[in-house]
Order: sequence, then C-alpha cells, then structure tokens
Amino acid sequence: MTYYKIVNNNGVNYIIKNEVAFDKEKIEKLRLKLLSTCSEIVFHKYKTTNPYSIVENEIIRDFKCKEIGIRHGKGYEPDLPEYQVEYYEYIPPVEVLLLKEIIRGDNNSLVYLLDRLNNVNEDIIKISNPKVEELNKLDKEIEIELKNNNISLEEKANKLLNINFKKKLLEEQITLNKNQKPIELYYKEIKSLFIYIPTDMLLLEDLNRVLTFFSYEKDNEKELNKNINRILKKNDK
Repeated sequence: MTYYKIVNNNGVNYIIKNEVAFDKEKIEKLRLKLLSTCSEIVFHKYKTTNPYSIVENEIIRDFKCKEIGIRHGKGYEPDLPEYQVEYYEYIPPVEVLLLKEIIRGDNNSLVYLLDRLNNVNEDIIKISNPKVEELNKLDKEIEIELKNNNISLEEKANKLLNINFKKKLLEEQITLNKNQKPIELYYKEIKSLFIYIPTDMLLLEDLNRVLTFFSYEKDNEKELNKNINRILKKNDK
C-alpha cells in the first residue's frame, strides 16, 4: 500500500512516496482490543415477534431472548409468540473501522487513518467526554427552567420532566461506559504497527509548479486528469 507524506529537510519540503508494510495479524489483534476498550456501549431492550433478526457477533454481545407471551393480531394478523430481547451493542470509533478495511486491502482507508494519526500530537491530546458535556448542558437547562417565570407551572413541570428524563438516560449511558477509554490514548500504539519504506521523492515546489501549469483547482480535479491523459495519449502516438 502507498502513502505520500510531506517532510521538511533543512527548510525544503519534499513529498516522500512510501510503501507501507504491516502485519495483518497484529493489526487484527489490536483492532479487537480497541473494539472492546474504546467502543461506545449501548444497551437495547425491547419486545418483538422476530427476535432472530439480530445475531450475536463482535459488536452485538450478551444477546438474550425469552418468550414472554402472545402478541394477538386481533383478526387482522396472525397471533405470534412475543419475545423480550436484550443485548449490548458496541459502536466502534472510526479508527477501528478503518483498521478493518486496511486488513481487507483498502488503500484509501490506510491514507485516511495515517493522515488522522499524523495530524495529532500524542503528547498534547485533549480528551473530552461529549456525554458529560451534554449532561452539564442539561443541568444548565434545568437551572434556567427553574428560574423561568414566563410560563405556567404546568408548562414548567412538563419541561422539567422531559429534561430530567433525558438526563436519566444520559447518566445511565455514562455509567455503562465508565470503563471505556478514548481511542486517542492508543494513537501511538496504532502508529507503531505501520512501517514506512521510502521508494521515491519529489520537491513539493515542483508539484506546485505542475499544478499551476495545468491551472489546477481543488474543485475541478477531473479537468486536471483530462488534460494529463490527453497529453499522455498524444505522447504515445
């Protein structure tokens, strides 16, 4: 797989063309670890007449299903056994999804992941929890509503009931994920799995000259390709 990286040497910028080597088994081992450690866990519980539309796999865990009665069709549909289904869904971060595609041989996923990793300084990564920030916002909403005298007591009570319901669900979600870790903590470990093998290089200035020569515009890449292909065809004759 190929990855282009810009490096600076004595004040001069170069584009380095790299072949990227990696061990698929090591990547898969880390991917599974990150899937368990860094995914957002969501608990599902519901009633259904079709419980086996969900199959336990690496993201659907602790699947449980038990028959609880009959759902009556009331003459319009047949009576069917009703089940209660419970399971935990692991929603992986994008980095875990990219690792899976890299194992399958997708070069675009490799480029996207390496760009993501190389644009972050692991020493100054700021870790934040969006769920906690959302919880703080709900607390502020509750404060505002308690001081709001421009609505009736009934409206205020309904608004507070709604906010507190959202807060309860959010608190349950935070508790469920209290042992999960941010994926950013593992960036250095992910980067260590990829070995860069330089195969060629080009002055960044030369690339910029070529793009200027062809009046390249970011929103019109097809025009650049068309012009280059036209020249190459004429050169082949």
